[in-house]
Amino acid sequence: MQSGGGYGGRGSYSDIGGPVITTQVTIPKDLAGSIIGKGGQRIKQIRHESGASIKIDEPLEGSEDRIITITGTQDQIQNAQYLLQNRHVLL
Repeated sequence: MQSGGGYGGRGSYSDIGGPVITTQVTIPKDLAGSIIGKGGQRIKQIRHESGASIKIDEPLEGSEDRIITITGTQDQIQNAQYLLQNRHVLL
């Protein structure tokens, strides 16, 4: 998985412009497999195409939901959300 910045996370602006922000989206845990894809290929492709860092947490004990954390510029985050939705996953 990609990590941000290059200076220990100090930089709040990306090299391609704009502040780096983080957003979280909650999904039903049964959708996680369709987002990740076989061998992680789908999520890797979405990360590559969007330029955003995407992390899918394990569900909390007793929870039916998983949290997706998306980090990047506003454009990268919007692109990642679009790509996730475009692959028949509603966020």
